[in-house]
Order: sequence, then structure tokens, then C-alpha cells
Amino acid sequence: FGYFRLPLAVHDRSGDDVGYSFEAIPVVTIRNGEGPGVLLMAGSHGNEYEGQIILAKLIRELRVEDVRGRIIILPGANAPAVRADRRNSPLDDGNLNRKFPGDPDGDPTSMIAHLIESELLTRVDYAIDLHSGSLSIEYLPCAVVARPSNPGR
Repeated sequence: FGYFRLPLAVHDRSGDDVGYSFEAIPVVTIRNGEGPGVLLMAGSHGNEYEGQIILAKLIRELRVEDVRGRIIILPGANAPAVRADRRNSPLDDGNLNRKFPGDPDGDPTSMIAHLIESELLTRVDYAIDLHSGSLSIEYLPCAVVARPSNPGR
């Protein structure tokens, strides 16, 4: 259990950079023996609650002995949007789903996309990104399975 630190510049009233703060992005990793790596994530859009709730329950109920391999759980991927209860980040109006592959020196949402793309996806064999309709839309349960065009991914 822990978090990634999304760096945020802090400015005083004159606009001078006075140091760095950060936004915490929660992450849980469970590893037990040999087996595939799986990334489970939700909260790409902060106001899509069902996936976030499912992963929070999974974190509480899953035991290490239930796992073979590694599971990385990112229950609130776009943490600023989750905390603000908004589809997009209040920091930069970033839609995480539109920012991949990201940029480590870009706006906050691009930095999150870069973290997921370069650090998390490279450590797993499978990724499941949970979405829902938020308050305004009701979707029928479905799954979209995609294989990357690059077999190495």
C-alpha cells in the first residue's frame, strides 16, 4: 500500500515558485510467487465511481495467498479528478484517456499517463481499465478487449 507522488509547483502570491507539493496517487501491489502481472485501474475519469468502488473492495478483501504472480491496483488513476469528483483533472482539465503515452515533463495529467505507460504497463502482462457512465449515463455491462499493434507491448 502506498502512493505515487505527482509533483505540483507551489507559488506564493507574487507568482514565485516557492517549492514543490504533490498529489498522492494511491497504489497497491500484491505479489506472490510466479505468474502473470496484471494492472487493474479505475478513476481515469474521476466521476466514474463503479470501478473505483470495485477496486477499493478488492483491495480490502484480496489476500496474498489468493494471488499467483503480481497485481498492481490503481484505484484512482487520475487522483486529482477523483478528489474533485470531476471527469477531468481540475489541475489542467486533462482527460487521462486522451493523454497517452504521456510526457514526464508535461502537464499533471500527461505525467500520470507517462507513469502508467512507462512504469506500470511495462511490468505487467495484462491491463484492465474499468470505466462506467458517471451520473448521467447508464451503460450495459460490456468488455472491450484490445491487443496492441506492437506484439512487444
